[in-house]
Amino acid sequence: AAPKTLSVFRTDEVVVGTILTPEESTSSCVTGNVIYDWQLTSGQSLTIDSNEASTSAISFAPNTLLVGETYIFQLTVRYDITNAPSSVQTTEVFVAWQPPTVVLLNCDRVVDIGPNAGILEIDASNTFDTDYPSNGLTEISLSWSCDRGGAANCQIDTFLQLADQQASLTINANILDFTNGSVADGLSLERGFAELPYTFTVTATQVLTGGSSSASCDIWTRKLDIDIVVLFIDTEGPDSQNSVSFAATSPSDVASVNLLASSIVSYQWDCKLPEGTDCSFDLSGAIARSPSTSQTFIIDSSFLTRG
Repeated sequence: AAPKTLSVFRTDEVVVGTILTPEESTSSCVTGNVIYDWQLTSGQSLTIDSNEASTSAISFAPNTLLVGETYIFQLTVRYDITNAPSSVQTTEVFVAWQPPTVVLLNCDRVVDIGPNAGILEIDASNTFDTDYPSNGLTEISLSWSCDRGGAANCQIDTFLQLADQQASLTINANILDFTNGSVADGLSLERGFAELPYTFTVTATQVLTGGSSSASCDIWTRKLDIDIVVLFIDTEGPDSQNSVSFAATSPSDVASVNLLASSIVSYQWDCKLPEGTDCSFDLSGAIARSPSTSQTFIIDSSFLTRG
């Protein structure tokens, strides 16, 4: 019979079997039990189980075969009678390399890029050799890249170069831009549909084989540590149909305020001092952290004068 060739992974359970029957097996004159005889004719560090060597199939548990090795098995099949002819089947089993398994930590989150922002770290230290997990990163080369899609550019080449071959990428977070491209929306923890996050990708390459795999994670940025004042209109209180109330709160409280969005109501925020004169800032300028025509109006409190 023509040789069979199989390609497997080290982590597979490998079963080598046969559908061979002895020569003249269709003859009504030939009867008797079938004898199977397995031999390993090529391949390192492998022994055929004696309990399987005389059966129609042999098996090997995961992580038994050596990666990169070609094992050649020869099976002889005949009837258990004197001078019975035999059939021989040869099977070649090649154990292929698998690409590394990439594991990223500290991903897919919103980070602060305000003046007191810290270090952004993307961690790939748990990446490992799929075939020999205990080797960890010993035989693996790492490279980092960044993309923001569209016309946006990450502009962090220096940090990417410093991270080359390193298990983690670290960046001073305050050098990053707003991923939603708008200071006015910079305090929202919601991820905008058209937002361009920083997409960091690490590629792990097996040094010996050149096999590689990649994993990516997205980072959204906000200036979360700015002191702000949030003004909102409560349109769902018990007296909502007769009056509108105003209040100031912190960003953490906003999530608990149930704000009613209505397409038939328009809003325009204005600012005046107690004596009726206009405030000394433009509500559409730098003080605004949200549009002055929105139901919720967010401002930077550093523009306010104490007292």
